[in-house]
Amino acid sequence: MTGWLLLGLALEPATVWQHQPIEPTPEAVLYTQVSGEAVACTVEMDLSITGELKLVSPLSCPDALFTAVRDSLLQWRFNPAQEGERSVPTRQRFTAVFESETVWLEPSEDARYAHVRVPPVAVPLWPQSPQNSESLRALFVDFALPGGSCVLEFGVNSRGAPDDLVIVDCPNEVALALEKSLRRWGMKVVGGSRGDAARYRLEMPF
Repeated sequence: MTGWLLLGLALEPATVWQHQPIEPTPEAVLYTQVSGEAVACTVEMDLSITGELKLVSPLSCPDALFTAVRDSLLQWRFNPAQEGERSVPTRQRFTAVFESETVWLEPSEDARYAHVRVPPVAVPLWPQSPQNSESLRALFVDFALPGGSCVLEFGVNSRGAPDDLVIVDCPNEVALALEKSLRRWGMKVVGGSRGDAARYRLEMPF
């Protein structure tokens, strides 16, 4: 008797080839600020065989956040999901995390996740993020696990420098290098004022 083993082809999810940052609506800003912590919006996307986004449905998403996520995703462009060498329609999840009082970094968005920074936001004025520094990345790896993040919290004084900095999770040497860079180049505050009582969270992955 001859037996047959049928192996299914792995499904490669859809990917993004054109996107723009998710812009929080006034309702999303207010909801996030009142929440006082990061809030997530998870939706389900129906994508056609050509990668066209047909429908965005809320799975676990506050009403105040859904409009901002849906309206932005409808402007994104996707490469279709692949099964072997065939393009196939698919349904996949996407999560946007809204957070206020953070430090602005280059957005990291893909077909599964986005971090939306809601005002007030501290924006470093450095010409290039230390995140791109090979020496700092090497220093981080020397003292921590690769793929981790440096997490700091601080206020922004009237001169735009970090004030009362607290190391939440970061090697001291890396934290000192980031603090030195922030003091050298300064920060502006969007949606708030320098020198007020706001505390900002910097989470920089390496």
